[in-house]
Amino acid sequence: MSDQLIDNQTHRLSDAINTLIPHASAARFAVGYFFVSGFNAIADSIGQLDKLYLLIGTTTNRQTVEQLALGYRRREIIEEKLREQRFAPVDKALGETAATIRQHISELQPGGREERTISTLADLIASGRIEVRIHTRGVLHAKAYIFDYRTPQPNSRGIGIIGSSNLTEPGLASNTELNVQVDDDANIMTGEGLHRDLSEWFDKLWAEAKPFSAELMRELQESWALAIARPYDVYLKMLFEMVRSRLEDDSSKLVLPEEIPLAVYQKVAVHQAIGMVKAYQGAFVADVVGVGKSFIGSAVARHFYEAERRRPLIICPKTLQPMWEEYNTRWNLNAQIVPLSMLRESKAGDGSLTTELEKDKYQDCGFVLVDESHNLRYSDNDRYRVLNQYLGDGADRKVLLMTATPYNKSNWDVYNQLKLFHHEESTRIPVEPRNLREYFRRVERGERRLQDLLVHMLVRRTRWQLLRWYGYDEETDKPVDPGNFGPYLLEERRAYLKFTTVEGIEEKKFFPYRRLRTVEYCVDDVYGQEHGQALYAEIVKMLHRRKSTSPQLRLIPEEESDTQAEDPRALTYGRYGLYSYVMPERQRDQRYLRLVRAGKNLRGLIRTSLFKRLESSVEAFRKSIDRQVLVHKNFLTALDHGKIAAGPAAVRELEVALDDTEEALQDFMEALAEAEEARGFAYDIKDFRVKDLQRDIEHDLQTFEYIQSLVTKVKIPESRDAKLQRFLLDLLPSLMKNKKLLVFTQYEDTAQYVWDNLPTSLKQRGHLVTGDTENLQDIVRRFAPEANPAMDGSLPKGKPLDLVITTDRLAEGLNLQDCSQVLNYDLHWNPVRLIQRFGRVDRIGSRHEEIHAINFLPEQAAEKELGLREKLSQRIKEFNEILGMDSQVLDEKERINPEAVYAIYEETSGRHLGRFEGEDSLIGATLADAEEFFRDLRERDPLEYERIRNLRDGLRTARQSTEGAGKVLVLGKAGDFLRLYVRDLKDQPVDIDTIEALRLASCSPNELPSQLPANLNHVLTSVKLRLEKDVDDLWAQRKTRSNLTAGQRYVLDWLEKLKRERPVLDADGGIGKLSEAVSRTRQKRFQTGCDRLRRGQAVGEMLLRRVRQLYYDCGLHLERAAAEEEEVEMRIPRIVAVYALVS
Repeated sequence: MSDQLIDNQTHRLSDAINTLIPHASAARFAVGYFFVSGFNAIADSIGQLDKLYLLIGTTTNRQTVEQLALGYRRREIIEEKLREQRFAPVDKALGETAATIRQHISELQPGGREERTISTLADLIASGRIEVRIHTRGVLHAKAYIFDYRTPQPNSRGIGIIGSSNLTEPGLASNTELNVQVDDDANIMTGEGLHRDLSEWFDKLWAEAKPFSAELMRELQESWALAIARPYDVYLKMLFEMVRSRLEDDSSKLVLPEEIPLAVYQKVAVHQAIGMVKAYQGAFVADVVGVGKSFIGSAVARHFYEAERRRPLIICPKTLQPMWEEYNTRWNLNAQIVPLSMLRESKAGDGSLTTELEKDKYQDCGFVLVDESHNLRYSDNDRYRVLNQYLGDGADRKVLLMTATPYNKSNWDVYNQLKLFHHEESTRIPVEPRNLREYFRRVERGERRLQDLLVHMLVRRTRWQLLRWYGYDEETDKPVDPGNFGPYLLEERRAYLKFTTVEGIEEKKFFPYRRLRTVEYCVDDVYGQEHGQALYAEIVKMLHRRKSTSPQLRLIPEEESDTQAEDPRALTYGRYGLYSYVMPERQRDQRYLRLVRAGKNLRGLIRTSLFKRLESSVEAFRKSIDRQVLVHKNFLTALDHGKIAAGPAAVRELEVALDDTEEALQDFMEALAEAEEARGFAYDIKDFRVKDLQRDIEHDLQTFEYIQSLVTKVKIPESRDAKLQRFLLDLLPSLMKNKKLLVFTQYEDTAQYVWDNLPTSLKQRGHLVTGDTENLQDIVRRFAPEANPAMDGSLPKGKPLDLVITTDRLAEGLNLQDCSQVLNYDLHWNPVRLIQRFGRVDRIGSRHEEIHAINFLPEQAAEKELGLREKLSQRIKEFNEILGMDSQVLDEKERINPEAVYAIYEETSGRHLGRFEGEDSLIGATLADAEEFFRDLRERDPLEYERIRNLRDGLRTARQSTEGAGKVLVLGKAGDFLRLYVRDLKDQPVDIDTIEALRLASCSPNELPSQLPANLNHVLTSVKLRLEKDVDDLWAQRKTRSNLTAGQRYVLDWLEKLKRERPVLDADGGIGKLSEAVSRTRQKRFQTGCDRLRRGQAVGEMLLRRVRQLYYDCGLHLERAAAEEEEVEMRIPRIVAVYALVS
């Protein structure tokens, strides 16, 4: 091949340029694309030129005429696109080209060669030896490299290279190009020749072009290679990038139906939730009670139906089914609605097990909303298994979980809910380690924080956060200053939220003030005395747990009893701790080892129930004792017949004995199932110390019978029940004066007892609600008609209700804000349940300025002269003594929280509950508040917001730090992938949470940068390699067939078979194109079509025709370009920010 032909195979363009530069005084380069990396190959020699004139095209417009012709077949469309490029605004062209160069610099490998090139290029521009202009009039498709000889000859003043190569690294060295070196061959007399012609051609374009040296110089000087940024700016850059997608998602694609009235904060939540669901297949909406989560959920469901044709399936507690059915009709959600109670297995006609969700009508549901999802926090029950199977069948269903309390007893509550949509253990959530189960194990060990994971998929705001970021001052009607929120917390000022009705009317809505009131009663006056002793104290002593009555019984350490049980009549709770009675040689048998944990759980739940019922009402306690007597008699009868009571009958018996709330029953049933193996395992009585067991059961039976004799109705009639009489005589008359009252109790027995003793006049104005109550929606509408209007505007049937006595069946989800008073008949140990109950009336937009919670508090006769705190301390002491070591098995709502107990009963203002309301949010303030900070900044100071938004990628800084010295924080990004890497200066990974790392990076705006560590580039090179590997792994995971539905895999198998066995059908590559589309798309409509082909057993050419029709009907031919662009973006990782902490 001639030396004058340059194809980058035999001869490289970079070699030709480096050869010519030493002989040239000046050069003119005209190229379509310019990238800094293109200078790498010629940077060392380019400085030998006196002047380089560099003319570049607008790198944002990369479409050539040929590329346009491929995309647009019609000539007039091609001409229109070219005209748009030719007359594009100059400022826009300059700005977009600068932005493209900026992005390219951010993608360069840190340190070394690239850093030197950027420095050299900046020096040459600064000295005026390189001048850059940009061709803005259309596409600069020509490429020319023109050199002026330093010592011109009469017939050769210079030389040129023209052809296809751009000033890029591939264009100079690796691409297959074709360029030709053209000699001048000038006329000696006239000087006319190719060099002069090329120079005149260039000079004409140069005169038309716009100066770009200053813009390019700015990009170089402010790039990571030359600038050390302010630590505060790098910190803000990191925060912004972590919430950028939530702030900048294309809102034009967000379908927000006008008929669903949403406040600004609700629209933000909808926006956030949709982004999270798209990123991770699911999300939590966990705003506190009373702020309209159901409106948010409805809007999200409607969006996915309108935008992606994903029909919603709404799963909710039975009590909320009427509400969702009304929303479904009112807002055209097109949803199927299934109560949680229907998530169970049942026998089909052929005897096989089936579930409600296996019915055909649910198969096309692609979006699942679970309301009050904390009811699915346990994985070992039917309803969880049924739903998890439905969500995990490969049908690409997206999930929204709604609950104010995602966390109850354990971090695993959150894990189980999370697994409903995050089916794989490996995760691309930016946490370390990248295995969910291992991450949760580390949370359990205190090595990780749950907040750092949930911040990526949980929307959670308290009422104070909403008012701080979205509120308006009542007096000035101006936005609340987030930095001066203290007066609102102290109730010195009041703020409201703005709502706009469907009719366009703006409304101000306030949160009502919370007011708490403690009502004391003497518990000794409830239970009376026996032989001069207060029965309450005597009963409490008997509820303690003592050691076995058998001195020979060996108790293992896990079964140690409480040391404070001194009363010889104290219970052994032997029925609920069977492991203690297993023969020593059988105690390590796997069948019995599981009884250790199960025994703790059962004892804790039984002891909790007995103690709380003792306080709740004498009737509830009386019935519990009656049931325990029956349970223990039955157990002894079974022993007499040579059996250990187990199996379904024993389970039902103990379930009745507990007769507790649904949550406690669920905990109890799981513990019992673990202990009793209710599905068929029978204990071998020979494996037990039967005499010891029988002795303890008989002892407990005697104690229960004795207690039973103390609390009969004859001894404690209703007229002697001081608590009941205080309620009926002292409280009800004043509370019911022209007001509504909602009375909560944890126990059905207490609710029925109170109801039965109401005067007839109040019963006519009231209603009792328990687990068996039907027509709940009618009761709700009669009690709160304003908050629950009928769609047709009709009034509720039946008399209006002013009083409702209820269990916690009404504590979830319902809007009862016509009422302003909640009375809690039972003692509260934890604020979670109080806040949940309060939330039925404590709602945004309440017409009541104040809402009141009245809480009963028992005191003993000897405590009447004590202060309130001393009385509370005594109750807390009793609770801890009775439960002892078993208290840890309790649900979070049932566990004692001393600080909260004091706040509930000592304070009269409910504003203090806010700090407990946020306790279960599980979300670190760093990113959640960062997002709100940037939203607020965008409104208050848009220029500063834009400055932060446009901070360039690759920013570097260093800051002195005593706590974090020696750590380097590196934020990497590729497409929608974002991960923070933390290394030490020896390039070893540092085991630290993202949120903790951001805390170390936080600083004031005034802090100056320190000198960058000497070996920083080495660390960054290693991190860049790890980032590239992580991105490659993620991309491979996205393309794997395991992410496809069964229908897609079926179609792919047939397409591959047709391509292999009938190649004539793939003569035009059509089958390959279809296979690529089937593998790529996650479009619900197409997946549903593939599933129908599988179920219909379509095969051969018929399947091919149907798939081809689906391909065009679903617009997959239009998705290809977008998918290719996504792949390009995803496969180019870059370092976004670097923050070194030095000593």
